[in-house]
Amino acid sequence: MIYGFEVSMDFHNNDLDQMFSRFIAEAIEANGLCFGGSAEEGFIVAVDGRTTENHRELVKNWLKKENVAKINVGDLVNANS
Repeated sequence: MIYGFEVSMDFHNNDLDQMFSRFIAEAIEANGLCFGGSAEEGFIVAVDGRTTENHRELVKNWLKKENVAKINVGDLVNANS
């Protein structure tokens, strides 16, 4: 099975495009993850299909470090369901 998790966030930033690009580069791609969705919500899986709790924490901590408003990082779920 391949696991992943949902994420929703509100960047509350005047330069949404720049902040979202940084999120993709620094929190997603730098950690071997893939993101599908928008700048407000999406689904994340590991490139190798082995998404872990550590990946969830990496994403959550990056969003907190950037003072992103309204962060919600869901539980690991079966991505094929």
